[in-house]
Amino acid sequence: MLAMFQRVLGTVLLVCNVAYAGLDETVVLLPNSWDHKTSLPVAIWLHGYRANPSGLLRDSHYQDTSDALGIAIVGVPGTQEEGPGTYAWAKDSDLDVGRVENALLEATRLKGVTFNRRILFGFSQGAIMAAELAARFPSRFCGAIVLSPGGDIFPTPIAAVPENRKQIYFISIGAGELQRRIAVARQYRQILGDLGSQVFYREVEGMSEHTRPPDWPERFREWVSRILNIQNDKSG
Repeated sequence: MLAMFQRVLGTVLLVCNVAYAGLDETVVLLPNSWDHKTSLPVAIWLHGYRANPSGLLRDSHYQDTSDALGIAIVGVPGTQEEGPGTYAWAKDSDLDVGRVENALLEATRLKGVTFNRRILFGFSQGAIMAAELAARFPSRFCGAIVLSPGGDIFPTPIAAVPENRKQIYFISIGAGELQRRIAVARQYRQILGDLGSQVFYREVEGMSEHTRPPDWPERFREWVSRILNIQNDKSG
């Protein structure tokens, strides 16, 4: 009986964490040309383990892409607080998608923006969650960008629904990264392809560090525009 109570209490606390804790670290980038009325497509960033979404503010190419494509970019702090300003994902699809939805509501509260078409993009643990959430909730997301998936999550088959066939995924990992990470990336290529989604996969030669690929600023804009079906102004 005590063990059952502890499990229920733990779930309640985690759900509260999804709803409230850390949402003040949600990052929102909007195109400078936005009219403050129109609903925007959005690319949603899921960071890696024990990190936060503040990198969106440090790297200017994200704002450049927001301006060039006319999209919002929202960085979501992970579901569980790991320490001051650091977060991780719960590895529970329902809890983590709830975290994403609450962060989008926070973005609306902060900036008055609403969203239409959505994609996910993530790195490491966040990459796994991007693949999982997009595949399991295809009515919410047009697809995902999956960068060097890593963590202690083992991919399992996902039941296909008709909306999966409308999705597009890009998976990128260094050819010299740990073999277990490459194996996970290849598993997601198979799983997402089996759903009927369009999957673009690459292993980047000469890349051994667990980080973003060297051509990430260019590929980010290209892949987001492809998934959201937006004209890519490469001169932006």
